[in-house]
Amino acid sequence: MAHEKITCPFCGGLVTIGSVCEYCGNFISSTSISGDTKVNGEKKDAIHISKQETIRTVQNAENGKWGVLDSEGLQIVPFEYDSVRIILPFVMIGKKVSLQNKEEKLLLGAYSIKSKKILVPIEYDWIDVKSYRLEDGKCFYLETAKNVLATVGNELRRVRKYGLYNGNSEIELLPCKYERFSYYEGGSYLIFSENNKSGLCNIREGEVLFPCIYKYIWVEGKYAKVTEDKYSGLYDISGNYPIQILPILYEEIRLTDNWLLVKKQYWGILNYSGEEIIPCRYDKIEYDGADNLKLYYGMENIGANHFFEIKMDGDRIVKKGSPKMLNGWSVFLSVLCFFCAIFFISSFGFFSNKFVLCLILCLLAVPVGCIWTALVIRRYKI
Repeated sequence: MAHEKITCPFCGGLVTIGSVCEYCGNFISSTSISGDTKVNGEKKDAIHISKQETIRTVQNAENGKWGVLDSEGLQIVPFEYDSVRIILPFVMIGKKVSLQNKEEKLLLGAYSIKSKKILVPIEYDWIDVKSYRLEDGKCFYLETAKNVLATVGNELRRVRKYGLYNGNSEIELLPCKYERFSYYEGGSYLIFSENNKSGLCNIREGEVLFPCIYKYIWVEGKYAKVTEDKYSGLYDISGNYPIQILPILYEEIRLTDNWLLVKKQYWGILNYSGEEIIPCRYDKIEYDGADNLKLYYGMENIGANHFFEIKMDGDRIVKKGSPKMLNGWSVFLSVLCFFCAIFFISSFGFFSNKFVLCLILCLLAVPVGCIWTALVIRRYKI
């Protein structure tokens, strides 16, 4: 049992029973108690976990510098720093530097307890340790920041720039030059910005998916919607590299569970492979959240906001409603009313050959109106 591994309850890393966790410095004992836990991926009798303060900050009495020792007095972090702060599984270290105005400034870095070396160099004004839990442990990353001089408009100002280190692989993911960080999906993805352009980083995999080339990026689940100018596209970002689903040609893209509502002058529906289900030729599509849709048509061609209904099952159409020829009836009724008006006038002695001409035109208007409406409906029928 001494060589079996469990998940450390303090930091989430894998640790050998009866040893000190290399990520957070806590001792994990091996006394069996009631209950169960996962050991090497299998359920076993629960392991009794005892936390012992195995590392501590200490100040050197001779030079006033700070370092870190373990419970046996062995040095973990050398006594070289003006400040140390333990944020497991790292130690924030700092050194004072002299400025031109003879003032002092504290610059920060980070020391890795796991690899026993400096992970983040001592050159930052601010460092924050972030983490989120994975199935096989925790993922750690360190957000860094510097205050630098930059031109904003016509003025020279001091602004803050951000960078990122992967605490597990101990590599720099993003240099400290970005203006803004925004985290999505519980911290799995990071959108970073520079010069009014945005990029995307998969923190969990430690991969930069897009550099700063898009105007906007939105993350929804495993998909990223990107925008250039006024048009948008869609990518699948669930893997180590992005896969394009839709090119950057659409005015709007809306995600549902099984398909995509898209607008390319008019609205249509595509599946998540980018294949067409309903062509982009409708003025509006309403979705009730239960696979029932209303497709509106004819707002420009026949001057009315008519619709017909369909039902979806996944990305398939399983029920089609019939378009209603409401506009044909409206043409018929309007002609009928006009005919009645002429007849009413003629009954008072205004009858002439012009009335006969009007009657013929009205009678012709009825089939013409119905034929026009039928052609329009045929265009929008699925």
